[in-house]
Amino acid sequence: MKILIVDDSDESRVILRNILCAAECAVEEASNGIEALKSARQSPPDIFISGIFMPELDGFSLCQEVKKDGQLNKIPFVFYADSHTAPEDEKLAMALGASRFIIKPAEPAELLKNIKDVIREFKGREAHVLAARSKESDGAPVIYDESLAIKLDQELKELVMKHRSLLEREAALRESEEQFRLIVQNADEIIYSVEIKNNPLEGRLSFVSNQITNILGYQPDEFINDPSLWFHIIHPEDLQSVADSTDKIIKNCKKATRYYRIRHKDTGEYRHIEDMVVPLAANNTVTGFLGMARDITERKELEDSLWQSETRYRLLFEHANDAIYLIAPETEQIIDCNNKAAEMDGYTVEELKNMKITSLHPDNELDVVRERLKEVSQSGSVSCISGLHHIRKDGVFVLIEVNATMLEIGGKLFSLGIVRDISERKMLEDQLIHAQKMEAVGQLAGGIAHDFNNMLTAIIGYGNLLKMKLQDNGQHSHIIDQILGITDRGASLVSNLLAFSRKQAVSLRPVNLNKIIEDAVRFLPKLTGEGIDIKINLAGRDLIIMADSVQIEQILMNLASNARDAMPEGGVLSIKTECVEIDSELIKARKNRRTGAYALLSVSDGGTGMDEAIKGKIFEPFFTTKEVGKGTGLGLSMIYGIVKQHGGYIDVHSELRNGSIFKIYLPLTKETPGEKDRAERSFPAGGRETILIAEDEHGVRKTLKIILEEFGYKVIEAADGADAVKKFMDNRNNIQLLLFDVMMPKKNGIEAFEEIKNVAPDMKVIFTSGYAAKVAVAGRGLLHFIPKPVEPNDLMRKIREVLDA
Repeated sequence: MKILIVDDSDESRVILRNILCAAECAVEEASNGIEALKSARQSPPDIFISGIFMPELDGFSLCQEVKKDGQLNKIPFVFYADSHTAPEDEKLAMALGASRFIIKPAEPAELLKNIKDVIREFKGREAHVLAARSKESDGAPVIYDESLAIKLDQELKELVMKHRSLLEREAALRESEEQFRLIVQNADEIIYSVEIKNNPLEGRLSFVSNQITNILGYQPDEFINDPSLWFHIIHPEDLQSVADSTDKIIKNCKKATRYYRIRHKDTGEYRHIEDMVVPLAANNTVTGFLGMARDITERKELEDSLWQSETRYRLLFEHANDAIYLIAPETEQIIDCNNKAAEMDGYTVEELKNMKITSLHPDNELDVVRERLKEVSQSGSVSCISGLHHIRKDGVFVLIEVNATMLEIGGKLFSLGIVRDISERKMLEDQLIHAQKMEAVGQLAGGIAHDFNNMLTAIIGYGNLLKMKLQDNGQHSHIIDQILGITDRGASLVSNLLAFSRKQAVSLRPVNLNKIIEDAVRFLPKLTGEGIDIKINLAGRDLIIMADSVQIEQILMNLASNARDAMPEGGVLSIKTECVEIDSELIKARKNRRTGAYALLSVSDGGTGMDEAIKGKIFEPFFTTKEVGKGTGLGLSMIYGIVKQHGGYIDVHSELRNGSIFKIYLPLTKETPGEKDRAERSFPAGGRETILIAEDEHGVRKTLKIILEEFGYKVIEAADGADAVKKFMDNRNNIQLLLFDVMMPKKNGIEAFEEIKNVAPDMKVIFTSGYAAKVAVAGRGLLHFIPKPVEPNDLMRKIREVLDA
């Protein structure tokens, strides 16, 4: 079975072709009606399957052309239409001769069954039955000029009267008859008379005017000599209706107008005829009739074209993605609107047509709306009016964008407004602006953290060296411990900055969120004080997530600290965990999220709460509502960075004087938690090897050199990546280890190492950086890394681990 698919959508054709090919059907394709007609005429298919809306020639027009084509009209035609079609579309399709009207998407089995049923039906029918059905399905309503019909009716009456008068006074009016014949023969219409004896189909043309030659190419005598010729050249699909109308005229003895197609003698094309028939009766019996037939082919084609255009544009109006309103400028009354307008405003179309356009706007916008209506009337059009709102029936405000133009209909001017709901677009724009702002601040925070880490590395290094030198001096050792404690706080601040900028190194592994909370809760009372009652409600199952447990503890500590400040007179801090599913409905409300199973950590308090203005800024770094000296403004921004780093999402619900609730979504994993690493802490050993240090910060480089030499190592210094390559080439036989900073001028640490590897593939390396994420991104099989700021003992153990490996 060969099937011709007609659809301008490549995707729709591919899906339909796969279904049909799987059923062992031969498939041909066309992207519009013109291509389909050309293909079908060259190689007729067994069945057409067509969409509706296509360029150049749509599905309705294609169906009509197929049913007109003598070669193709017996091929079944199936519409496979989009789901937004209206019931009127199916009625129109069936009126045009379609066999089925199927709505997308149809189940493959159901679609194939429909196709087989259509083929079976067509094979079981006789040709004349198909022809009759084709006739029944031919054409849309014919609209004709009533004034013209009245005129022709009057002319026929006059002709009847003249004809009767001529019969009665034949001898006396021979000259008048000749004059009448001249008029008839020169008329634009074919004028004829028929004598009826027994059967209507046995009627005999007794007169045909010469105009028949101009219209149909026949001589009048051909019809006089062959009474059946007229019926033989009528289109087969119209023959039955002509016979029925003739029978009805004779039976009712009333005039009638009928429409049919008749074949031209020379060209073989069918011309559309409008035939006005007046019965002639004697003794209440019709003995014949007079007819006036005119060629309306051009008018019919124009009517069909106009009807198709009106149908097409009405369909576009009804199915447009934007709301469309037709407004009377003087009264502001909505004359018409489409279904999209009803959907957007929450009213029915009929309700909107009983309203004024100004009743959809808030009071404070009415002056602007009326000014814009006036502007449209004066200038003819206005583009992109923004900042206005519609009020839905349920009271919700909808942010809109309007384009308007003047339109003349029936001699009257109307304002045509095309209105688009831009609420979602505005929300996405705000989200983008916020994301860009947070990204810029994150870049700044990461840069500050990088420089601060270098300074802390030097301070920690010198502090630890000094402590080693003064081991026996308890008083001085205590002072040094205070200095190192302050540097630890500085390192914690840098960690917060890096967490916000998402450049902090994280150790993600399967952990049980409930277990982390149980461990952390033991320390929270010391943080919140005695006035805060902490209530825990954990999920009844393990919630395994990929996380850095230290950072999850940081989230809890920061939220507990904020809750304490929000409840200075005491209250309840609630911590709850549960398993939730993010589905498509939640994604519609919260963009840029992924569906799936999540662990939900909810932390709520009954404190002072926040208004919308404050809530919109809480995740910005250094924003705080606390007094000077009582907060850095990094707590919530650090939480935001940690959550994002863990692939999660955070929502905040808060009202003034009604407390706050933070909901943190972290994706669940199917991996199993392992045992914690238990690296033994021991006093680091030194060595005698030579180490090449590449560090662009002079203070850090000198600190590292002093520490390494203190532990017995020999050190070669390099100020940047290019200098490191040169120093290595000069001393390649003496160097056992490279200690490279990742971020350096001229050549970064990774580039310098790659160049050195070309001449010394087995050379060992340790990378350091204030940007842990930089190494992770670079990848490249790097095995050894230690983040800044680095403790001398940790550095010595790492060096020994790499050298002894």
